[in-house]
Amino acid sequence: MLGFPVPKRAKDMRALVGIVPQQDNLDLELTVRENLEVYGRYFGLSSAEVRDRIPQLLQYAALPDKADQRIGNLSGGMKRRLSIARALINRPRLLILDEPTTGLDPHIRHNIWQLLRQLQQDGLTVILTTHYMDEAERLCDRIILMDHGRILADGAPRDLIAGHIESHVLEVHGQDVARWRETFVCDEPVRRERVGTACIYTASSCSLGWRRWTLGPGCAIPTGPPIWRTCSCASPAGICAMFKVAPPRCVAVWRRNATVWRKGSLRSLLGSFMEPLTTLFGLGLGLGAMVGEVDHQSYLAFLSGGILVMNAMNTSTFEGLYLAYTRMHVQRIWDGMLAAPLGLEDVVLGEILWMGSKSVISNGAILLVAAAFGLVHGWQALWILPVAFLAGICFGSMALVVTSYSRSYDFFVYYATLLTTPMVMLSGVFFPRSALPEAVQQAMAWLPLSHIVDVVRPLMAGQLECSAALFGHLAVPA
Repeated sequence: MLGFPVPKRAKDMRALVGIVPQQDNLDLELTVRENLEVYGRYFGLSSAEVRDRIPQLLQYAALPDKADQRIGNLSGGMKRRLSIARALINRPRLLILDEPTTGLDPHIRHNIWQLLRQLQQDGLTVILTTHYMDEAERLCDRIILMDHGRILADGAPRDLIAGHIESHVLEVHGQDVARWRETFVCDEPVRRERVGTACIYTASSCSLGWRRWTLGPGCAIPTGPPIWRTCSCASPAGICAMFKVAPPRCVAVWRRNATVWRKGSLRSLLGSFMEPLTTLFGLGLGLGAMVGEVDHQSYLAFLSGGILVMNAMNTSTFEGLYLAYTRMHVQRIWDGMLAAPLGLEDVVLGEILWMGSKSVISNGAILLVAAAFGLVHGWQALWILPVAFLAGICFGSMALVVTSYSRSYDFFVYYATLLTTPMVMLSGVFFPRSALPEAVQQAMAWLPLSHIVDVVRPLMAGQLECSAALFGHLAVPA
């Protein structure tokens, strides 16, 4: 396709193709402008290139005054025009549209047709799938009729009409259609069809015209030979995108998630660390007054290391389960990514890197609060941030595996009940594992949370020593 063997070089091919799906998969959490910016990054375009391209695309789609509007504020026709504009961000040589006007009002359909005609006049090759025959006849130079993957007919609209459809059509409808059908007489061969409550008669010719037929109380709409309109399309044109040395494609996925997070960063931070802080000070001060010291330190200091690790796991797990499932199945953001020159490995890696980054952000906020209360001792605590990144990657990856098999949000309850909750309760977050039976301690040694706790807690106290045991602890989540 376009000179590239598929699927061997599918990414290179997709770099030259624009795709408009039947169901809009625009990013609902971004504005019109941000949707175009983010999608341009998927094609390896620089920020400057995307910014230069956006005003032209907005003008093309008649949306210049909607640039800063959220997607939810757009009408159906505006969303469809934006989807087409987004598909043009990479200056494609081929544009593929899947039923672009399905479900739209008639005047909006005509607006979309006008946009597509303009693209044809600009020399862009367009492949259009549609169930509307009038749409295919108006827009296409060549039509292929398919059924279950089999080609039934192929040719120019005029040729297909001449070969498969009679030139005269009579549609009769009304209360007495059935009685009229019994008395209808014509000297020429006629093909008869019943569509709902109407009768349609088609013939290659009628010697005296049909105005002399007796129609009774029904209503007849006679038509002569139709005037068929076709649109001309110039030969495919376009410039092959020549990408300079660019960061890995997964960075574009990471940046998309970071952009969404930045728009609601305050809300996200409050949700990420208020619960662990409440747990830390509620249990640390309340239960700590009863427990006293644990492992030669106050219970509050002991608990702070475990809370940091638990927060890293919960943050990345929530991102990998609920938010990744929403992007994958509900908003279908992944479909849009995979229509660009991104492979599944790029999308997954970008998601995982973002989960690690989000764990760092959340843990950094908690670490600052812990330091303000004197729970951090020494510069070694700064190493907690890269450890949090490793923990986020570890637990985020596990969550993505579960998400890939999930059919609904309800499935995540099993993951939380059977894995994450036992890990939190038995991996040394709230009390030393030495208090557990030996068999349970050995079982917990196989789970990553235990090893991350054993690294973070000494870092909080400034007492971690570089040893083989340290690398052994880090190797388990890695």
